[in-house]
Amino acid sequence: MKKYVILFLLLSFSICYADGWYYSKSVTAATPQHSYALDAAGGAGSAQVYDSIATSWKGGGADTVSFASGYLEADSTSDRCYVPGTDFDYNVVTIEFEYQVSNVEDSNLYPFNISGSGDEISFRHFVGTDTGRVAYRANYGTEVTLNFSNVGLAVNTWYKVYIVIDVTGNDVYVYVNGTLVASSVDNANVVDPGTLDNAYIGYIASGTNVVRMKNLKVYNESVTP
Repeated sequence: MKKYVILFLLLSFSICYADGWYYSKSVTAATPQHSYALDAAGGAGSAQVYDSIATSWKGGGADTVSFASGYLEADSTSDRCYVPGTDFDYNVVTIEFEYQVSNVEDSNLYPFNISGSGDEISFRHFVGTDTGRVAYRANYGTEVTLNFSNVGLAVNTWYKVYIVIDVTGNDVYVYVNGTLVASSVDNANVVDPGTLDNAYIGYIASGTNVVRMKNLKVYNESVTP
């Protein structure tokens, strides 16, 4: 009986793709290392956001965005809320968040964006016709782009995203609302980026369309919806 229980447990934490297996824990069984509700500003200069796991105010720029509706809202290029890039410095990291955009065809809207010192982890709802994108780059290397279909995704609607980056296995997986929408497996360009720059939340490259964010969580393991 024991061997069947063990086999069931192993299968419950693994997912099979055409090129092999990788192990991933269900979010209901995972514990985040960092958790930001993104529902208020506080801390130093009332410009930080609260990490409920670290029980401390962190980052900066929260005084440039709005929390009037109980979540982070950015609507201009001067909005620059961020959390420390060191929060994401794991060999295996899962980034979970919920977002909205006010325009589904604006490529300037980045709900999540780390970019600098030759490293990049970014999520965009739109980059071209019917297409969203996650991008990853380490140490000025080749950018890994994972395009996904955004057909049916609407304005002012909450979507939950999981970005799984496994530099030990050279893999990246992207989930939107519980569905695997893109992956890059055994990609030699998915390597350890070292110390990451700040992660900007609700980043707007240009224009005045709106990005909204809430419930940012970071795990030091592969987590799936």
